Amino acid sequence: MRSASALHAGADEAQALRRRVGGPIARALVVAVATAVVAAACGGSPGTATGPAAVVSQSRIDWRRCGALDCATVPVPVDPAAPAGATVALAVTRHRATGDRIGVLFVNPGGPGGSGTAVVGALAQRSAVLRDRFDLLGWDPRGVAGPSELVCDDPLIALYAADPSPDDPAEQQILEELAAAAAEACADAAPELLGTLGTSVAAADLDALRAALGEERISYLGFSYGTDLGLVYAAAHGEHLRGAVLDGVLDPTLSLETWLTGQAVATEATLIRTLGPAIDTFDAVIAGAESTALAVEPAEVARAAIAASYDRDGAAALRAALEAALDGRPEALRGVAASYLSGSSFDVYTAVTCIDRPHPDSADAYRGLASRLAAASPRLGAVIANELLPCAYWAVPPKPPLATIDQRNAPPMLIVANTGDSATPYDGAVVVAARLERSVLLTHFGEGHTSYLGGSSCVDAAVEDYLVGLTLPAPGTTCVS
Repeated sequence: MRSASALHAGADEAQALRRRVGGPIARALVVAVATAVVAAACGGSPGTATGPAAVVSQSRIDWRRCGALDCATVPVPVDPAAPAGATVALAVTRHRATGDRIGVLFVNPGGPGGSGTAVVGALAQRSAVLRDRFDLLGWDPRGVAGPSELVCDDPLIALYAADPSPDDPAEQQILEELAAAAAEACADAAPELLGTLGTSVAAADLDALRAALGEERISYLGFSYGTDLGLVYAAAHGEHLRGAVLDGVLDPTLSLETWLTGQAVATEATLIRTLGPAIDTFDAVIAGAESTALAVEPAEVARAAIAASYDRDGAAALRAALEAALDGRPEALRGVAASYLSGSSFDVYTAVTCIDRPHPDSADAYRGLASRLAAASPRLGAVIANELLPCAYWAVPPKPPLATIDQRNAPPMLIVANTGDSATPYDGAVVVAARLERSVLLTHFGEGHTSYLGGSSCVDAAVEDYLVGLTLPAPGTTCVS
């Protein structure tokens, strides 16, 4: 599913929006922070940035001031294997350290498709420790914005409005036609860049930004899909990594089916656990939507349930919305469902996922995948599978970033996992942490997607202690919300 970190900005700053990442709709949901204020400011005229912390590295970046932050665009090679060839510009935002500067901390909020430039201001506001000790750097990965932006959301939104769990051949045909149209639209929108939107290239872009900053080593904080990117970066460029926190872990070596099956099973378990007896209300609303007895679409009901699973307190709002819908008042349920789609770059999410994960490449084969997910998760499996049905028609074949997780050149990392996180299930973090022999898994007993700045002072202290002093908690350490 898409990922979501728990960053929130103040009333006068960018407001953090939870975004789905990964899939289910699948995804490891993302954390995205929408920041119109910062984005508008970054359009200002170039100038010499001033601030409380001196830059000690030999940066080749021409910074300009945007409000309380610095902004820039940095060219990176379209093809990392041809560094002297064509380039594409990536937007970068920096909040300079206010105290005794350790170095640079790159932040990726997830997605794929989350805006790193948007999250920097919120992170600086929420964490005095990180604000004081690091230059906080966020960037918009290629496809997210600027000259590299991939824009094909409209046909994807049309796909998401269709019944995601078809009951007959006619509904299945509609779904497949919409998915094929979405894949074609995305291919037409960016024919030169489409094949470069995978995580292997994103990791190369991150290292190009590091080099442009003049930094020999960087620190990294990744949420949800950002952990995917962090693992790939560590495998390819571990010698340039000072330390990394991976919060809400995704395994970049999994196939699409294995990944989505884990999410579907975990999300349905979360739904049953958090709704309690009200799971019967959910089933009644789904049945009413399928029979048209209720004025709400099946897709809206399912996506409301998935959206609620990303939030620690989502179950209460979902329960009330389901009861109102059953009583003929579907507005609240539609609102919860709409929050799943608002602010999300589903085009980039789909493009990166279809490139990164081995997947069926025909409608027939994908029907089999959806059927198996529906068997594993009767309420949500087909929904989670069919969100990524465009992969069956994708113009670019999969290019998995890693065959195995190999961090021999990377430093010990801090893995943070929430036991109630259905977007990035806890079991996956256990598996990944076991492959990182020198790293430590910090277990957070709580609900919702990702943990840092999500309400646990225990988690926050462990993350900040590690990033500042590279001090890992003792193996087996746990935190409770």
